[in-house]
Amino acid sequence: GTRLELGAEYLPLRDTSHWLEARLFGDSPAARHLVNWALYGLAICQVRHLLRGMLSTRLPAELATWVFALHPAHVENVAWIAGRKDVLAMLFVATALVAYDRRRPHFVWVTALAMLGAMLSKSMSVAMVLLLPTLDFMRHRRPHRPALVVAGLVTLLVLGVDLWVGRTGRMMSSPLGGSRSSARPACWSVSSFRSICITVFWSWFRRAFTSARSPASMPTRG
Repeated sequence: GTRLELGAEYLPLRDTSHWLEARLFGDSPAARHLVNWALYGLAICQVRHLLRGMLSTRLPAELATWVFALHPAHVENVAWIAGRKDVLAMLFVATALVAYDRRRPHFVWVTALAMLGAMLSKSMSVAMVLLLPTLDFMRHRRPHRPALVVAGLVTLLVLGVDLWVGRTGRMMSSPLGGSRSSARPACWSVSSFRSICITVFWSWFRRAFTSARSPASMPTRG
């Protein structure tokens, strides 16, 4: 069937994971459940690394990790095979946050690749670009502008690809009132969120580049 019949969403990483499972394990549901559990376990480990870095003492970080891991809100995502996109997105989002927080060599590209993996697993992961400056605010430090620029560019790229696939793959509904501007996607809420993100990110980039090129932002020679 078409992608519209399969769920009207472009999530290539999630679909690739199911394809690999079918090639390796056939139609075994037990194997798919075990993969979900393994991905969730890796995600929890990354959340633990993030909390250990953010909190000054070990005990609160460990308690917060266990509360997060055992929270009932995650049961459905892990138990259902259809929740693969959630555990994949959780793993990549946590990995991106850990990389950005630790700021080790090549962390800019590790953060960008992890963000790409999250957005190709679940569409709503585009919002995670806002978590990076939020993390800086919580850590009381200055944002790393190159990392934020690369993260924003990756987000815009994925948004553009999603919109292009949505149009070419017929995931968009027919124009209403004879105008293409009134056409609504099959998943209206997700696509509306994408449109808002595009507007916000474009405004942010224009402001960032304008301030970077302004004479006031240039260093003066004493």
